[in-house]
Amino acid sequence: MTNTRERDRLDFRLDRNIKRKIEHAASLAGQSVSTFALAALVREANSVIAEHEAIALNAEASREFLKRLDREIKPNRQLRRAAKRHAETIE
Repeated sequence: MTNTRERDRLDFRLDRNIKRKIEHAASLAGQSVSTFALAALVREANSVIAEHEAIALNAEASREFLKRLDREIKPNRQLRRAAKRHAETIE
């Protein structure tokens, strides 16, 4: 049976002291260097992505945003045409 999971490699060079520090931390955590490094990279990637994809609003801005979402908006001509094209496309 073949492994259907695709796996990629990530190779990079690092300073000897940094490598020793990572090896020491992995040892203290009871993990292999690969497992420890992968977990740290994924954790940092998730943090950076969340920071750039999320919008934080203070209480006043949040109330204003919700108020505007609740407003009734009349569709303009462009929106009506787009809705008509969409309806014709999915028929």
